Amino acid sequence: MTWIVLFTFFTITFHVEVIEPPPIPISKRQQDHGKPSGVQRERDDLGELNKQHCEKSALTKANVKRCAAYFKDCYRFLEKADPLYGIANAFSSAVNINFATVDVNGIPYYPINEEGGVGVGVQSHIPFGSWGGGYSDHVGVRDYWSQHQEVGANWYDGKYGYKNGWSVPLVQSLGVEGGQHNTVSVPLTQKDLGKVMVDNGYGVGGYYGHNDHVGVDWKKGDVLHNFGVSSPFVGAGFNTGQAVTFPSLETFMNAGRK
Repeated sequence: MTWIVLFTFFTITFHVEVIEPPPIPISKRQQDHGKPSGVQRERDDLGELNKQHCEKSALTKANVKRCAAYFKDCYRFLEKADPLYGIANAFSSAVNINFATVDVNGIPYYPINEEGGVGVGVQSHIPFGSWGGGYSDHVGVRDYWSQHQEVGANWYDGKYGYKNGWSVPLVQSLGVEGGQHNTVSVPLTQKDLGKVMVDNGYGVGGYYGHNDHVGVDWKKGDVLHNFGVSSPFVGAGFNTGQAVTFPSLETFMNAGRK
């Protein structure tokens, strides 16, 4: 009979990433702006891909040449980029804390898993940076129980909220899991500026789920409320909503323009 017992208590790891901004464009070429050129239009289309793949934290060896080509072709227009984006992504860091991990393996005649093991883990994750910060934790008992919660705020993406979830891994495939979310979104990104959204919901596996959504776009003058309930297991759902449109900021800004 062989039993293996492993104990790990309270370990902390730090992870820090500093994102370096691209070089400042040559001032002589900054005046070369008129109607958007083909390159400039492509720059606008590729901007989001650049944010996802060319930041220092996300850059991979496979994308080095692509990102270098992007900055080479588009650097004349980079000073028109959103300055708030640069501030929000100046640096990002995180602290991981392992409060306790206990694993026992080699239990004879234990039918739940191949290793004959049970375990308990308690961990926390604390991300922070120039974008904001958050906190999440996880508590789990191998095969029997798992729960997590998360709270955070990102002022640039405008995401603020809380969510949690639970599951029973042994029968998770049967839909024995659930969770709730309460979020507010007030983004400052150029694409979504002016939109305010609030969502509250709860779900249990594929059996039941509901969400209450309120959205306001003060630039376009739209207000939307939507409430939905669904049960994918039986293929049924219910959705209702109301929408209101009012004179918007864009309406007054465009007044008198040809």
